[in-house]
Amino acid sequence: VIYENVFQDVTIDRRDLVKDVLWVTVSSDGIVSRRYPAIEDLFCTIDVLYYPFDTQICTVTYVSWTYDMSGINITYETSNVTLDSYITAGVEWNLVRVDVERLETDYGTDYPFTEIVFTVYLTRASMYYFTQLILPVIMITGVAILGFYLPCESGEKLGLEVNLLFALTVYILIVSDEMPATSLVIPILAQYYSGIVVLISVSILMCVVVLNFHHRGPSSPPPSKWLRVVCMKYLNRVLR
Repeated sequence: VIYENVFQDVTIDRRDLVKDVLWVTVSSDGIVSRRYPAIEDLFCTIDVLYYPFDTQICTVTYVSWTYDMSGINITYETSNVTLDSYITAGVEWNLVRVDVERLETDYGTDYPFTEIVFTVYLTRASMYYFTQLILPVIMITGVAILGFYLPCESGEKLGLEVNLLFALTVYILIVSDEMPATSLVIPILAQYYSGIVVLISVSILMCVVVLNFHHRGPSSPPPSKWLRVVCMKYLNRVLR
């Protein structure tokens, strides 16, 4: 039985025992072997903090729920798992290595239960995600920073920042399906998106303040006393 199997029904139908894929080989020294190809669906807890440059570690545990070591002694032939048959072209995950460990667990019986634990190390193929999720936002961020250098006389200073905020919001809605849905940890990429939204929002606020000061004329009312004290006394020392 595999602990991490996503299926609840792990029983074998008696009719399946007559199929070739479930036949076993019994050697003269008592070794029973059963080899058959299978595709297993497993679950694994992932850490998406560094998404899409994350590395995941998953475990696959083979154990007998019925017989202890006196009935079934689970072993492995070699600890070197070959990765030659792993297909690397066009896959989302790259298989780094697989470690094998044999454990004996005591559940209070006469003999312990044996289990084989495979530890699988996977790294995400991040080139696609870099070009689709990170590079466009970096370009939007660069244009947003350039908006501070745009002269007020151009008349497009505020319009540029508002359009960038709208473009970034639409882009985040489009790529939200690519982001892993989890509440355990917030990916750094999602934090970066939130920071860029805050940056552009603050730049819009600063543009409004700068344009307000720029277009004030002689007929405009003088600034209040507290504003003159803050700007002339305190900010003057900082910006001097």
